[in-house]
Amino acid sequence: MFFVKIIINFQNIILSFVRSLLFGKTSLDPLSAKSVLIFRSSAIGDFVCVLPALNQLRNHYKSSEIMLLTTPTANKKMADRAVSDAVIFADHIVDSTIIIPADKLRNLKYLKNIKKEIMKFNPDITISLPFSGEVFLGRLKKLIFLRIIGVNRNVYGIRMNNSVGFLTKDQYIENLYQHQIISALKTLEEISIKTEEVVFNIQIPESEKQLVDKIWSKNNLNNSFVIAIHTGSKQKVKMWPLENMLTLCYRILKRNPLYEIVIIGGKEDSVNGEWLVGKLGNRSLNLCGKTTLMQTSDILRRCKLFIGNDSGPMHLASAVGTPVIAIFSSIVFPVFWKPWSSKSVTIRNPVKCEFCFTESDNCPRGTYECINGISVDEVTEQCFRIICNL
Repeated sequence: MFFVKIIINFQNIILSFVRSLLFGKTSLDPLSAKSVLIFRSSAIGDFVCVLPALNQLRNHYKSSEIMLLTTPTANKKMADRAVSDAVIFADHIVDSTIIIPADKLRNLKYLKNIKKEIMKFNPDITISLPFSGEVFLGRLKKLIFLRIIGVNRNVYGIRMNNSVGFLTKDQYIENLYQHQIISALKTLEEISIKTEEVVFNIQIPESEKQLVDKIWSKNNLNNSFVIAIHTGSKQKVKMWPLENMLTLCYRILKRNPLYEIVIIGGKEDSVNGEWLVGKLGNRSLNLCGKTTLMQTSDILRRCKLFIGNDSGPMHLASAVGTPVIAIFSSIVFPVFWKPWSSKSVTIRNPVKCEFCFTESDNCPRGTYECINGISVDEVTEQCFRIICNL
């Protein structure tokens, strides 16, 4: 373990040296900055996890101008939709937002225009909010990218207490990794902003709530015990079999005549949603691809329970205070992305090949053992245990 810490410290020293070469540092106290640039690459779930840090920055920099710069998740099929949708959660926190689409990240002409915007904004400080466990090379690339797009001084958020891609399991065993929410909050300590209570502060416009009111009334859900189901995820390897979800829904509906199933998700989930509703009948409703992200937030807020895979909607449900049953594959450490709520449960199946960190849709071994090995009985038991405690 001593060897791991030496490597991590060495990486941080190198990154600090690169930062000193690429960026100037003024005598400005970062706490007195009047213009703040925040950099974070995100999908929907990633962005929800960074909201507490953004809220804390806004609470400190009440009279300062804050600009958010965000780039897509590495998952190209979800990237641009995920980023453009997710930033709506920060509208009340930041003063302006720049979204760089996936296909523009290597377009020098486009980046030149972004550079003009950044230089016009002229941030006093720039804060990069890293992911827990983000490797050395990823942080180095972000430093170079920030320099390319016109940032020239006072950059924070590159030091981490965990990294080292080839020693990930050692760090996991030693509890060096943090939840993504805590990782973002801890970054702020570099500018002397101490971690406070985790607050998501998702503000749903009244107009969106009224539209959900109509959905609830039209489908006679006002006096029902509504349970949200989400079948999707960014990767196929994270998706619990649809047949299992169907069996679970049958058991839920059989338990109590007041229980109703609402299936949420994006357009990419609509086929699965229609298939489930076709099997379940009139006590189920498919809203996949039919609601905005803010409407989905309000739908999840009204639901008594959320059941779904490791995904953006899972984090969103947790953020609005709904108990979550999160069905996790074992490809990453659960500490990274588990739902942030004491009322929630993470269900996973430890296997010998766990923590493979595949970025593919497919299981490297072709077995999908870690996700398929989670039984309907186990999820059902946890489901009714939470319901009984509500």
